[in-house]
Amino acid sequence: MLAESSRRDPSLPQNDSPARQQKRAKQLIDAKQEYVWSDQVVNLVGVPMSATVPEADQPTLEWKVLILEALVKVGENLLAVKVNDEQGWFGKKLPIQSRLDSVKSLVEKAKNNQGLDSPFARVALIAEIAIAFGEIKLEEAKLLHESAQLHETAQNSAPELQDYNNLFKAIDIPQISKSFQNDEVFARLRVAGPNPMLLKGIDSVPDKFPVSEQQYRQVMGSGDSLAKAGSEGRLYLLDFAELGYLVDNPGLYKGKPKYVYAPFALFAVPSGCQSLTPVAIQCGQDPAKFPIFLKPANADARAQWGWEMAKMVVQVADTNYLELYVHLARTHLLMEAFAVATYRCLAPEHPLYVLLLPHFEGTLSINDKAASSLLAPDSINDHLFGTPVQCTQKAAGKDRLEFDFYQNMLPAELAARKVGNASQLPDYPYRDDALLLWGTIHQWVTEYVSIYYSSDAQVVGDTELAAWTASLMDEKEGSVKGFRSIADREQLVEVLTMVVFTASAQHSAANFPQKGMMMYAPMFSGAGWTLVPESGKEYTQRDWLAMLPSLPLGIEQINLLSVLGSIYYRRLGDYRSNYFPYQPWFEDSNITGSDGPLARFQNALLEVEQVITARNLRRPAPYPYLLPSQIAQSITI
Repeated sequence: MLAESSRRDPSLPQNDSPARQQKRAKQLIDAKQEYVWSDQVVNLVGVPMSATVPEADQPTLEWKVLILEALVKVGENLLAVKVNDEQGWFGKKLPIQSRLDSVKSLVEKAKNNQGLDSPFARVALIAEIAIAFGEIKLEEAKLLHESAQLHETAQNSAPELQDYNNLFKAIDIPQISKSFQNDEVFARLRVAGPNPMLLKGIDSVPDKFPVSEQQYRQVMGSGDSLAKAGSEGRLYLLDFAELGYLVDNPGLYKGKPKYVYAPFALFAVPSGCQSLTPVAIQCGQDPAKFPIFLKPANADARAQWGWEMAKMVVQVADTNYLELYVHLARTHLLMEAFAVATYRCLAPEHPLYVLLLPHFEGTLSINDKAASSLLAPDSINDHLFGTPVQCTQKAAGKDRLEFDFYQNMLPAELAARKVGNASQLPDYPYRDDALLLWGTIHQWVTEYVSIYYSSDAQVVGDTELAAWTASLMDEKEGSVKGFRSIADREQLVEVLTMVVFTASAQHSAANFPQKGMMMYAPMFSGAGWTLVPESGKEYTQRDWLAMLPSLPLGIEQINLLSVLGSIYYRRLGDYRSNYFPYQPWFEDSNITGSDGPLARFQNALLEVEQVITARNLRRPAPYPYLLPSQIAQSITI
């Protein structure tokens, strides 16, 4: 636990007395023995992480209660779901039902701190929750196994769309299920979906995606052209070439092949309009092998299901790109490096240690759990994604090591993708809300840094900061591509803004749509279960349904993503100790004053909430994932 004195009087090492400097040096020696770099963590070999999860980084009771609540909901949904069985599972009361009832009272007791004043009572409750957690997980695993057996032995092994909808009973079906095959919804996912971070503006289509002028006008009308749209900044592309390694390594599940795809998708903003519309999809990188599918005219029913299959190809690719790269590699694994470097290189008295630590709470623990369970062979991810889990491990690790820190700071990243101009692409909620938050965090960090660093020379003279940057640059330690020494306060603010934004807003934008949208397998799937559609063939809804995961896998998807998207442990700006009774984190009166930087930051977040809420009233559909009230402060799930 960080001593209150460290938080009340943070200091730079060069400003301390010799005795305090000696104390800091001893603290860092101890920290380096406790937090040890390793690139041999199971299932993520090659990625620099902490070799162990020290006790201080283990989950709190508060977090465990949230997980248990989510598991209870999953259990209730499992009991309510009927898969090809009109009587439900077995037609009798199952052991988990009574356990769920008792766990609900346990959760309420923990949430209300009933009888938990003594440390002994809290330890006892933690033990009881651990037992309940294990029992519920075991019972849910049994239910999943039995539901899979029921489905596999059912006479009607080809599910209908309604069968997927029927998987949602105690868990609400995502709203997107009502409109998921709408082309406007498909297009809007690129700017307000789980992965609004890949779309890029283009002047002309690439040679590998040879959409002709005639094809473009067939969709967009004779009054527009590729050249005109490109010159006016109205042409946009998705290119999933980075998934090539996954495409080349298809997997099997219970003997059935499954696939990942690497398509192109072209979008345009019609002249005088606000939002994207889809134009064309090529289901692979080689135009000689993969035909181009065009958005069909309303009257062309024969082309509709081939187009829906092409859209599903994009959705499978997007799910893989989001989960492995945007989510796992670029938030979870990237922030692990910064957390470990902070523990090892910044003494607890260091003001940047005090600033950053709340944004790393839970990260080492959840990453360790992901590596040992979700990324393990025969895990739920191994079931749901299209390639063997060993390939997903390698793909995520490679992306983490190739992610350039400075090039991917939000303003620079948006500019590089040519999507920063709001007059060319007006309807881009992620961009607009993210920039608003970036600016708010940037102001908070600027004010914080100015209190402890009176000049650029103070930055250069900070030996612990220099060690921190060196550790993140070192290929045998943090190995953060593009990271470099920090020479002034402005650069320090940019770096800290990137870290705080990534650990909070960026992770939330990638994580919480998992429940809000991605539980619904007919729209989001980690694997396709047939090859891509071919040219000249007429497809039916049955062909499209064949691309979807089985119903038992659909249940697994709901179970996993419901939990992952439910854990709002602590909101951005709510800085508290992670030790009961969770007192306010900052102790320095220069920070905590009624008109100090922290109060201004918290008030600014309230204003951001109001702005985004007003924006959502005007948008085609709300984008809630960057509302400050919906942003977790750190990566705890």
